[in-house]
Amino acid sequence: MRYYKEQLLNKLMNSGWELDSRDDDTDWWVEEFWSMKSVRQNYGFIITVGFLVDLQYDGNNKREAVNSICACVNIPNTYSEAGACLSMYLSKGKLEETLQQFVKDVNKIRDQQNL
Repeated sequence: MRYYKEQLLNKLMNSGWELDSRDDDTDWWVEEFWSMKSVRQNYGFIITVGFLVDLQYDGNNKREAVNSICACVNIPNTYSEAGACLSMYLSKGKLEETLQQFVKDVNKIRDQQNL
């Protein structure tokens, strides 16, 4: 697992999420989806985390071209739908800071749900 994914997963787990499933049988624009389930507030609430591929990439290894991460209440069917979700860019030197803010924002989405 890539470093940024390990860090994201650890931060999500530390704030009350568990990895419910992974799906790497995806379209060209997304490397993988994670289904994350809340195990704290709004227990059972699920959010989809997607690892988006750079649209300029024309190679075969999508894993090398992930440039952003999104979090959506529903699984996005297109890149445009994913772009409308909460997102963060992977920027060198700012990973810790951006991951921390991303997880805070994911938690806000969970906390605002009325289940």
